[in-house]
Amino acid sequence: MARRKKLEKLKPTRELTEGEWLRELECIDSQLTRVLDVFNFLEELSRLSSESEIAFAAFNTTPLFWHVLRDCLQESMFMGLGRLCESSSDVVSVWRVLAGAMGHPEFFSAEALRRRVAKRGLTESLANHLMAGAWVPGEGADLRFLKDAASCHLRLIEKTYAPIRDRYYGHRPAGVDAGAMF
Repeated sequence: MARRKKLEKLKPTRELTEGEWLRELECIDSQLTRVLDVFNFLEELSRLSSESEIAFAAFNTTPLFWHVLRDCLQESMFMGLGRLCESSSDVVSVWRVLAGAMGHPEFFSAEALRRRVAKRGLTESLANHLMAGAWVPGEGADLRFLKDAASCHLRLIEKTYAPIRDRYYGHRPAGVDAGAMF
């Protein structure tokens, strides 16, 4: 097996620049979009197979292909959910992005927003309208509601899907009842 390149260690969130934090936020956004796309595709395959006789017949012309495709999409979804919800400080996850936001309220200041809005090339009236309606946190604790709102969902996802990810997709010990997990 080839040598693996070691990943660079992530900076502590308190040392992130605004640009670095925004890149991590974009990474999470991209991962979330991928997980949602996979979920929606799986839902559509399931819907088509149960509601359309034509689709059902088409799926049955090459059933192995469709079973493998479904299994690959499910694995991708579970692994993606795991990445999003990872609580370790050495990976980019929702938890890390939230910690970065709470640790850097200056990223949400009126001045920072004005800089980002200016980069968009909006008309002055639209930029002023956006600025007038923007809420600006005074300190990191003002963003605590985001962490609280996300925490219950992230914990539920972890409680529900982490066992499947770990015991079925990650490590598949003998005798595991996959049907009971799903």
